[in-house]
Amino acid sequence: MKKIGMKFLCCFCAVVIFMSTVSFGLIPFAKADEPVGKMSSVYGYILNDYIMRYGVISTDKNGAIFDSTGNTIAPSGVVYGDIINFDNNNCPYLLIFVADSEYKTAACHLWLYSNETKKAQRIAVIEKSYCDIPKDMIGEFNIAWKNEKRYITFNTYLNNVEQSKEVYTVINGEAYMYINNPADITESGVMDYNAYYFHPGIDVSCYNKQLDVFFTKLKDTAAKSVTYEDISKKLSPDAKTQINRVLIRSALYCNFDIKDYTTQNEYNEGLSITTSSDKFTQLSAFYDLGEDIYYAKFDTNRSKYNYALLRKTDESEDGYQILKVRTDCIPLADTELKQARYEYSQNPLLMPKSKTAPQLSSKESQTSAPVATDVTVKVGDSEPVLVSSAPDPTPEAAVPDKKITVKKLLDDNLKLPIACTGGGVAIALLTFLWVYMYEDDD
Repeated sequence: MKKIGMKFLCCFCAVVIFMSTVSFGLIPFAKADEPVGKMSSVYGYILNDYIMRYGVISTDKNGAIFDSTGNTIAPSGVVYGDIINFDNNNCPYLLIFVADSEYKTAACHLWLYSNETKKAQRIAVIEKSYCDIPKDMIGEFNIAWKNEKRYITFNTYLNNVEQSKEVYTVINGEAYMYINNPADITESGVMDYNAYYFHPGIDVSCYNKQLDVFFTKLKDTAAKSVTYEDISKKLSPDAKTQINRVLIRSALYCNFDIKDYTTQNEYNEGLSITTSSDKFTQLSAFYDLGEDIYYAKFDTNRSKYNYALLRKTDESEDGYQILKVRTDCIPLADTELKQARYEYSQNPLLMPKSKTAPQLSSKESQTSAPVATDVTVKVGDSEPVLVSSAPDPTPEAAVPDKKITVKKLLDDNLKLPIACTGGGVAIALLTFLWVYMYEDDD
C-alpha cells in the first residue's frame, strides 16, 4: 500500500510541476528554423552566382547537350547542385558540379555555411582537366555513399574497366583524399568526359529541371524561415488595392535600392528609370517588420520570387515609399529581414512614418470577390501606361474550420499566482514524501 501511495504522490507532483511550468511560460513555442533559412538563402545566392557565371548545361528533346549560350561543343555550365552532410555536423555542405569550357576543366566545388558569420566559404575545389583524360579513356565524377558516410569520387575507365579511383570526403570543413580507399561504396555518376566529349551522368533535360527544382527548394526554405506574421489575408480591400498600386510600379525595377543614393534628387531620378517589363500579378505575402517598414512578396508574369521593402508614409502619393525591389530573386530569410529593418530605418532618405497603419478587414469581408487593380503608371518622361494587375485567385466555397474550442477557465492575471501555489504544493508534498521514506527505512 505504501508503494502505491508513493507512486501516486510522485506522479501527482510531476504533473503539478509540469502544469506550473507551462502556466509560468517556461516552455517556449517552437519557432521557424532561422539558421536553416539563412543558410538556404546564402547557398541560393552562391548557386545563382555560378549560374550567372557559367550558365547551365542541359539537353534538348533529342538528347543533344548544350549550354546557356547554345554551345554544343565543349559546353560550359552548372550540371548539378546538392546539399550533403559529410560529417554529420550541424550544417550540411553545398556541392556544385560545373564544367568550364574556358579552362577545359570539370570540377566539384564545396561550400560550407557558418552560423557565426552568417556567410559561406568555399572550402575545396576538386578539379580535373579534360586534357588529362586521353581519347580512349573516360573520367567520371560521382557522388558516393556507404551507410551514413558520403563521398565524392573521381574514377578513370579504359574499355569500361576501372583504372584509378580517388575518394574524397570532408571533416570539420576540411576536404581529404583517402590514401586507402573505403571498400564497397555505392556511386552515382554526375558527369563523365575526356579531351573530346562531355556527358552529364544525370538527367539535365528541360533546361536542367533537376537543378531548377533544387534552386526552388533553397528559395522556398529561405522564404519559410520568416517568423513575422503574414497579414496579407487580413488586409482590407482598400489597403490591398493601395499596396497593389505600389507593387505594380515596383515590378518595373529588376534591382532597386534606396541605399544606392545619397540625395533625394538622385533617389527620385533612380525611380524614373525602369529596368524590367515584368507585370505584377498578385500579392503573395505581406509582413510588418516594425518602424512602418513592410516586406511584400509578390508574383509577376515571369516569376513568383519577387519582393519589395516599403515604408508606409503619408508623404508618398501611393501611400508607400519604395526602399528596395528585387525581381526573380532569392527571398529574404528571417535574419536578413531583421537586419534590413534596422538598416533601412536609419537611412537619411527615409520618409516620415504614416499616421495610420494598413487597415485590416473583418473576417467576413475576406471572402469578398477579388477585384483587379488598374493603375496608370508614369515613370520619367515616358508616356503614361495603364497597367492592370491580375485579381487574386477566386476563393473556394467557404468550409467551416474544424477547430477544437476550449472554454477559458482561468484569467491571465491568475496564472502566475496559481503556478506559484502549485509549485509550493508540489515542493511540500515532495518534502513529506522524503521524510516518510526516511522513517520507513529506519
